Amino acid sequence: MSEPAKTTVLYADDDATLRYVTKEMLEALGFSVLLAADGAEVLSKWREGVRFDLLLVDLFMPGMSGAEVIKGLQQEGCSAPAVLCTGDQLSDQQAIDMGARAMLAKPYRLRELGAIIRRCLDDGNTSRR
Repeated sequence: MSEPAKTTVLYADDDATLRYVTKEMLEALGFSVLLAADGAEVLSKWREGVRFDLLLVDLFMPGMSGAEVIKGLQQEGCSAPAVLCTGDQLSDQQAIDMGARAMLAKPYRLRELGAIIRRCLDDGNTSRR
C-alpha cells in the first residue's frame, strides 16, 4: 500500500535566509516544500505545471507583491488557498480583501505556522489546485 501524498506548500519570499528557515519549519511540520524567490518565479512554476496545496507568500517582495501573486494565480485558475506573511500591520480581513485566506505575522513560530496552514487547508482545500 502506498503512502498518501504529503501536502505541498509553496513558500515565496525574497529573503533567502527566511526561505531556508521556513522551509525547515514546514518540513518539521510534515509538509513537502517548494520555494520561490519572488512572484515571477511563483507564476512561472504554476505555468510549468507545478501544483501545490497552499501558497505561503510574503506580502512585500520586489517586482510583484504577495497580493499581486495571489491575484495572478487566481486569474490563471489556481484555487489553492494563500496565506500572506508580513512584518507590517495587517489584519486578517485586509489579507482576505487581497485574496488570501489568512495573514501570518512575522516573525512567526512553528506552532503558529502549523496552525494557520492547517486551518486554511481544513477550510475546504485538500487537493492540489
